[in-house]
Amino acid sequence: MKFSARLFCLKILFGGIFLVAIQACQKTDGELGTPATASFSVSPVAGKANTYSLTSTATNGFLLQYNLGDGSSTRAGKVSDTAYFPKKGTYVITQYAYGRGGYTTAAQTVTVAADDFSSIANNPTFQLLAAKTWKFDPSPTANAVIVGTEGNPGQYYAGGPLAACQIDDTYKFNFANNVFTLVYNAAGSTFNGGNIQPNYSCAADLSYSTAFVFTPTADGAGIATITLPGFNPPARFIGTTDITSNNFRIISISATNMVLRAGKKDETTFQFKFIAQ
Repeated sequence: MKFSARLFCLKILFGGIFLVAIQACQKTDGELGTPATASFSVSPVAGKANTYSLTSTATNGFLLQYNLGDGSSTRAGKVSDTAYFPKKGTYVITQYAYGRGGYTTAAQTVTVAADDFSSIANNPTFQLLAAKTWKFDPSPTANAVIVGTEGNPGQYYAGGPLAACQIDDTYKFNFANNVFTLVYNAAGSTFNGGNIQPNYSCAADLSYSTAFVFTPTADGAGIATITLPGFNPPARFIGTTDITSNNFRIISISATNMVLRAGKKDETTFQFKFIAQ
């Protein structure tokens, strides 16, 4: 198949409301017009940590979008735009430029040298997380632990009452001296998941204290991500010892309740309901 024969076009429709629809067009090059040519430059913004100016030099386009490569969704863009990265790392910024004849993309790589700790600590989600000590919702009907998939979090296990040793577990998230720390207190006994014998029963105390990474975005459902160092349950875990990865997404949080989902979007997920202590 010749990819040039399958351009994507934008149709503007009118019918009481303004709609923009993207459709696959069975047209050859030139029939619809000249495709937009994506192009942009990136430069640091003076006086603003981890903030970059995006200046579009795209031609023949009437719509711009940017994907920042940080796990967030592709968003609408402007000719003069900005990008902010609270965490250090290497990010590939992609511009999408749409024109009458189709669209093209351009990419720029940005390397962020250091975390913007002050911004992360002041993030509203993190402030809610750190303000309280968290424990499982002990209500027998809360279904505080469910297991499933990204599209159906209760697909494999729809929940049930907690064991006594789960109800008194607590999790405290702290930030001090540019270090994020999680303290898990099992209060004498930890509930074993399916990966530790005796399975699914209260056993030895697995309390710990560890550094963690907080990211104010999530890949998949959620509003922020907690990442524990390495992947080594039962030494480090949240909720249960048999989680599938060290990735935990905050699905929702308030001053009194939090829903946390362990596992990446393409893995088996463990979803937990917590209440503030």
